[in-house]
Amino acid sequence: MKTKQEVIIKFDLLSILKVVLLFVGLVFLFKVYELLLGLYIAFIIASIIRPLLSLLQRITKNKVNRGLLALVIYVILLIFLIFIFTNVLSSLLSQFINLLQTISYEKKIATLFAELKNNRLLGPLFSEIDINTAITYTQNLVLRTVTISNTLKGAQSVAGTIPSLVYVLLASWYFLVDRDNILASLLLPIRDRKLKHKINKLVLQIEQKLGKWAVAQVLLMLIIGLLTYIVLLLLGVQYAGGLAIIAGLLEIIPTIGPLLSVIPAIFVVILTKGFGMAIVVAIAYFLIQQAENSIIVPKVMQQAVGLHPLVVILSIAIGQIFAGVSGALLAVPTLAI
Repeated sequence: MKTKQEVIIKFDLLSILKVVLLFVGLVFLFKVYELLLGLYIAFIIASIIRPLLSLLQRITKNKVNRGLLALVIYVILLIFLIFIFTNVLSSLLSQFINLLQTISYEKKIATLFAELKNNRLLGPLFSEIDINTAITYTQNLVLRTVTISNTLKGAQSVAGTIPSLVYVLLASWYFLVDRDNILASLLLPIRDRKLKHKINKLVLQIEQKLGKWAVAQVLLMLIIGLLTYIVLLLLGVQYAGGLAIIAGLLEIIPTIGPLLSVIPAIFVVILTKGFGMAIVVAIAYFLIQQAENSIIVPKVMQQAVGLHPLVVILSIAIGQIFAGVSGALLAVPTLAI
């Protein structure tokens, strides 16, 4: 004879409250994700700048206010960035304009389409395209890229990023100037002095690692820029210096940066050397990118933050999967932390 078993479910009010608080906490973190990411980036920036601030304090023998020294550093960095964007990029833009003025791109486009039609693989795709229509379309496309509407869209995009940029810079400045007080406030609930000392030591080690990572990132930009310049010079590409600067600056953006840097290079080579040389340059950029991803970045980061090259490659890939470009950029410093 079977006996009936009763299942009694008890609802503990405290347990329900914990689950509700956990859910509310997760929703809150999701809502303030961008703010927390901004604070994290601000902490990284402050950690990178802190060695320079300490150097200035030693030079001035702590006679100058720490906040004023930090402000001087930020102003110098801002002036440097403005110099880069106004001088280097404007010089590249003027070279590009001179290139368009000295080259009859109508003839180049006609030659390019003739080569494409004669190509065994690509010929069927371009056989039905009229050359005059393609030239007219290209002219309209060039004109559209410099219209007021596109300029306004770009201005709106920049204006939208200004509040976030100001927020990150202010937060990093406070992390830099008032670091000890902020850390002391966060550790206030901890009574154990030894544990506080260990946490302080850990934060210092994290800051040192992030500083080394920043130096390694600058070194990577220089290596890729120089390598690109040498390759383009050997291939006889015009404006090799400007294209190398673009490649070096875009190196800071993992994965997407190298892909973006090849676009102006191919465009310049098509106008000056033809479609065949453009394929050679594209292959050269591809090989540089493979060497960068497989050898240069892992080795440089291994020396800087002490991570195995395979771990560096995997961390960048995982960061890109979860958070796109920002995730790939912050993967290595996050793993170091």
